[in-house]
Amino acid sequence: MVRRSRRSRLIAAVVALASAAVLVLAVEQMRWQLYAPLAVAALSLLVGALRLSRGAPDRPRWRSALAGMGAALLLLLAFLPPLLFPMFTVPDPAGEMPVGTRNFALVDPDRSDPVGGAPSGKRELAIRAWYPAAKVDVKREVAPLMSQGVADGMVSGMMPIFIFQHLQLIDTASVIDAPIARDIARAPVVIFVPGFRSFTTQSSVLAQDLASRGFVVLAIGSPGDASALEYPDGRIAAFNNNSLLADEKGIEALTRATAATNLNAQRRAIAEALKEMRGADATLRGQVADVRLLADAIAREEVDGFAGRLDTSRVFIVGMSLGGAVATQACAELPTCAAAVNLDGFQFGDFFERAYPKPLLVLMSDRGDVPPLNGSMYRERGQPFPDDVIYREIVGASHLDFTDFALAAPGLKRWAPNPLLGAVDGADMLTATSLSVASFLKSVGAGRTQSFRLPSTGNVSIRAVDPAAPAQP
Repeated sequence: MVRRSRRSRLIAAVVALASAAVLVLAVEQMRWQLYAPLAVAALSLLVGALRLSRGAPDRPRWRSALAGMGAALLLLLAFLPPLLFPMFTVPDPAGEMPVGTRNFALVDPDRSDPVGGAPSGKRELAIRAWYPAAKVDVKREVAPLMSQGVADGMVSGMMPIFIFQHLQLIDTASVIDAPIARDIARAPVVIFVPGFRSFTTQSSVLAQDLASRGFVVLAIGSPGDASALEYPDGRIAAFNNNSLLADEKGIEALTRATAATNLNAQRRAIAEALKEMRGADATLRGQVADVRLLADAIAREEVDGFAGRLDTSRVFIVGMSLGGAVATQACAELPTCAAAVNLDGFQFGDFFERAYPKPLLVLMSDRGDVPPLNGSMYRERGQPFPDDVIYREIVGASHLDFTDFALAAPGLKRWAPNPLLGAVDGADMLTATSLSVASFLKSVGAGRTQSFRLPSTGNVSIRAVDPAAPAQP
């Protein structure tokens, strides 16, 4: 039978485990990361209760040791999800103004709905706005990083959908439907273009930081291209664009370009890829038309809720990934665009064939041993560049570090190197990105682009790279 001392230790362990489980359920918000630890706790409680009720013969030491090692391994595996994907805190905006956020829709009467479900049958953009808000005494609801509708409806490529579910439990500093600041007469406008198969709130940290500094940020949700879009009436538009993945020859050429250590081979592969990327080009053209639709609404002062509050002479376009390519292409085409920012976007379209006399900030990731593919487009095709183009690479960053996902998996950053999240600290990365973008846009607005230098970004190293110089393998 179980010895008295062993029985006492077992009772103490069962009580401690049950108390810990109750505490977790009482304090923590339920999310997928807790399922495995709670399941292991429930199983352990069941086994402990059975041993207490039935008793058990003494076991050899080696069997007890083996059982203990197995239990420790099971606990370690169970606690990997909350360790790798913890709940995290969104950094507060650095500006002095409170931030409000709201949603509205914008219908293009000249194009059809690519997804289906739009009441008008026409292409309907879902726009998320962040703006300087008036201070209010009454406590109001703040926006999460991702709405429940988007979390439930999104697709995520190779990663399972549930990976992102907990983002709806993480609050930002942006107050839903807060009144716009009374002392803002004409605020400069930033049109933000998210990455392909992403969502409008993918860069909430950047958007609310810009809003706290006096900008109005309007993030475009393009139906069919976004992982999931939520409209003000609650409709969810699902992803419906496999055109980029269908460009198999283009993808193969990009793969060769990524793997190439020979500069000439990389150039040839990039040129081949651009000829084959018809689907990607069509997607870019469609999103440029989306930007044009919103820019025209801004110029006519027809943006829902912002009539008379926007500076139509200071419209900037900022984008990430595919959105970065869209931002630069759209800014080249639209006379109302004052400047653009490309955050780690592979540039295509006819951007490099155009005269581009506008300020442009290009922030790229540092991808390690081979020349960064996205940056190679600027290095090898961007010759000559005007003085207003500023090209920088962030050391230790990878693609998703330019989004709020930089905060989502610090364990993966630290212990499991991967192609999407670099070694750079997530909070430091987002702070550096926000400060760089804000400083660049303010310098453009003040007419100081020629003398602009990126500000000091603390723990993040941003290095200058001459885009006209050959990339070194």
